[in-house]
Amino acid sequence: MRRLRSVTSNELAIDNRGVSDDVDLSTTGRQYRGPMPVRLTRLEPYDVDRSALIDFLTRNSFPFHAHSRPTVTDIEQRIAAGTFRDEDNDSYWIEHHDLGRVGIFRFEDLQDGNPMFDLRLSSRFRGRGLGEQALKAATDLLFSTMPHANRFEGQTRADNVAMRKIFVNCGWLKEAHYREAWPIGGGEHVATVGYSILRRDWDNEQLTTFDWNDLQTPENRSDAVTPTVSAKKPWQAIKSKPDPKAVEQILATLPEWFGQPESNAEYIEAATTMETWTVRTEAGTVIGVTLINHHFAEAAEIHFTAVTKTHHGQGVGTSMISAIEADLRQRGVLMLTVKTLGSSHPDPGYARTRQFYRKHGFIPLEETTLWGEGTPCLVMVKSLVAESANP
Repeated sequence: MRRLRSVTSNELAIDNRGVSDDVDLSTTGRQYRGPMPVRLTRLEPYDVDRSALIDFLTRNSFPFHAHSRPTVTDIEQRIAAGTFRDEDNDSYWIEHHDLGRVGIFRFEDLQDGNPMFDLRLSSRFRGRGLGEQALKAATDLLFSTMPHANRFEGQTRADNVAMRKIFVNCGWLKEAHYREAWPIGGGEHVATVGYSILRRDWDNEQLTTFDWNDLQTPENRSDAVTPTVSAKKPWQAIKSKPDPKAVEQILATLPEWFGQPESNAEYIEAATTMETWTVRTEAGTVIGVTLINHHFAEAAEIHFTAVTKTHHGQGVGTSMISAIEADLRQRGVLMLTVKTLGSSHPDPGYARTRQFYRKHGFIPLEETTLWGEGTPCLVMVKSLVAESANP
């Protein structure tokens, strides 16, 4: 059985005896800018760590993983199948010198020259940069102890922005984009993206790139000039400082949707304190705003969202919804809700609004008289918990 072990910078070997169970970055001979207060400690899934492993995986949810909420039975079956320890797999606790045990790192396909991995952090410790530290530590460990490994690979959902940033910050290169390859439940799919780092990238601390358009070589090009259309740069939604002025300006462009002065004043007031997401043009003009209200740790509400009328139908609203959902999932939020005008009112503008939310996975929960008679309030909800791709 192949086992990874801690080595010094001038000692590269594969240990088949499991000499050391602890791997500390200080022993790998690799240095990174800034502190690296994590260590990888080899876990024993068949005996001493079995209960702790089951507890960790059932106590936390992992919304961007295929097995997002594994059960005790699921985990026991995977332990028995060698998922956490056999010739192809090995697993480590991610431990922080102040925070203690913060996650699990599992190596996959170790017999291959192209191993992959599964990284899971406790929900309490996400968003602190620990994922980046763990991946750097694991990359050091792999290339320091497995001379036959030429590359290290990883895949995630395209909407897992946090993990994709970890890859980039660790010097990994995006080299695959599989459209609609990751089932997320309800018949919907998102893209899967793949990243890797080569041994020579790690050795030289320099990223090796490649040409995506390698078929466009002189011998493959036609003499005829084929006109091309430049793809529009996608809008970028970002979490911003409160901006009530932007809300006021956008409201002024949408009298068909926001024609009640009292309600508009409430939205402008809410914009002084609520979490704010915006989309701007290259010139810096705000063309989309969304306000998020956090009722509980597990649930959030879209309190207000609007796009300037001149930019309707251009993906601005979609960019905000996508960015917000990715951020909320990373923070462990399980449910996103929104209130809009119910279908018992014939307003055609709000019919398009409801269609927009349905397109993005929201479903109607109930229609109430919260806003008074004649103004039906429709509550729509969306689960942010990804369904398992392999139930």
